[in-house]
Amino acid sequence: MGGMFTLESASPTDTFRNLDKRISEADGGVVCYSRLPMRQLLRYMPSNSASMWWISEHESPQSVRPHPSNVGDHVIGNVGKNTSLVMIDGLDWFITKASQEECLAFLQRMDALSRELDFTIVYPVDPLAFEAVFWARLTSLAPKLSTETAPPTASLILEEMDTGLRSMSKEVHHADDSDRSLSHLVKLPRMGFTHAILAKRMLQWKRMGFDLSMLEPALVVQNMDEAHRLYGDVEETVALAIDCMRMVVDAGDKLSVTERELYGYRFLSLTDVRASADELKLMLSSR
Repeated sequence: MGGMFTLESASPTDTFRNLDKRISEADGGVVCYSRLPMRQLLRYMPSNSASMWWISEHESPQSVRPHPSNVGDHVIGNVGKNTSLVMIDGLDWFITKASQEECLAFLQRMDALSRELDFTIVYPVDPLAFEAVFWARLTSLAPKLSTETAPPTASLILEEMDTGLRSMSKEVHHADDSDRSLSHLVKLPRMGFTHAILAKRMLQWKRMGFDLSMLEPALVVQNMDEAHRLYGDVEETVALAIDCMRMVVDAGDKLSVTERELYGYRFLSLTDVRASADELKLMLSSR
């Protein structure tokens, strides 16, 4: 049955865990549009399981620009009667490149195409990335895809946070292991920001292994402007830490095992990330 669906997902790990069975059991062609570079995408799905395209500003034979018109034209040129499933990542990114109306026109165009050719389109999205009105319009066009794992409630999130997911305070992870689970999450705007949303985002980061001691005061600050300011500072630090962890992995033999573990601990514990980043870049440039 053709049509479109949204998949609530905050990371590639969530996305491909929920789509793995659909991809492996697809009775036709699978087409994947992802923000992940090809090397990282291959960690989640084998190259012979789908046609893969990288949504990126970077120009390459396998890339598509992150604009609804570009992606729409590309999808039309790469699907057919034998297509069974199409995954399109980055819808929140499209909105930054075009208007909401253009994105809605893109969705309507894709909906008509999927029904005409009888295939399914899935959009992995984080609901926190969208304004309430757009989210309502999106889910009216592409209903939420049912998954085996129900999304956690706010009360469960807070309960899990109270019990703690502080693995990095107890042990040091190898950088290669961390890179498999680390991923950039969409930024949370001030509009609609609440303690429940903050708790959910903190849980996502804790599951990646980050120590968020510096952000915990934001959970009890009553002034939400101040809470969002505290969050914004940490959000920027986490983003830099993720980039640096990837740099550690890409450095390969330029770093010793001890150095890799040391930087892995510093970045995941969010300890002097800016200074450690500058130190790492200087060290790598001299080797």
